[in-house]
Amino acid sequence: MRIFHEPDLSSTNTVLKARIEARQYRRFPMALTAEAQTAGRGVGRNVWCSDKGANALFSLAFKPTFLLAEHQFLLNMALSLSMLHTLDAWARGRRLPSACFHLKWPNDLYVNEKKLGGILFEVSVMGNRCAWAVMGVGVNVNQRVFPPELPNPAALCTLTDAAAPIDMAALRQAFIRRAARDYRRLERRLRHHTSAALLSRYKAAYLKRLLFFGQERTYICMGERMRARLTGVDDYGQALVEAADGRRFSCGLKELQYVFGS
Repeated sequence: MRIFHEPDLSSTNTVLKARIEARQYRRFPMALTAEAQTAGRGVGRNVWCSDKGANALFSLAFKPTFLLAEHQFLLNMALSLSMLHTLDAWARGRRLPSACFHLKWPNDLYVNEKKLGGILFEVSVMGNRCAWAVMGVGVNVNQRVFPPELPNPAALCTLTDAAAPIDMAALRQAFIRRAARDYRRLERRLRHHTSAALLSRYKAAYLKRLLFFGQERTYICMGERMRARLTGVDDYGQALVEAADGRRFSCGLKELQYVFGS
């Protein structure tokens, strides 16, 4: 995978997409990394705050024309799990068995019940196929002070007693290498298995790492605060929720909010 690096830019996703669309970058897969972002992006209007040089900030671009547009959640799951597996390996290397990494639906990386990072997927579709896909990732590594409006931030440096900062560049490289490997694995698997079979396989692995999966918790679902269980995700990535009173919901982006401490 080719890796381009910038000391500062607005957003790795924004810049990478613009360069792909302008045909400045033509060889896939590729990655764009940065030390700092002036307009880091989350889902919707959310922004991503990061101290310069402290955290892993990067975007990956792929050309998954082998994937039908209706099955793009396969790529989302495969690469989200890739980020978790990289974190798992990092924790094992430091003998941190208490580190418990999860995916919080739809796009956040959590350690225990605190937000460690975020993932932003953007896919361009041509006909019934995925033309290209960009995944932006931000993981808090060495940052210790966060804006007070962030409710529950976490960073990897707080999980270890080591005085020296974590080698952020090496960790970022590990994320990129693992994602490239898992992307190739997904492409190979689609040559030998149906999309339906792979959706089932990846979904089982995804749900095992989904924060609070199957537990009764307090959520704000479709604007209503309720006790409910997150029972799964559908093939398009929507959250499946069952309220304590038996009602069932399929929630899209921003239609389900976690309430912590409940």
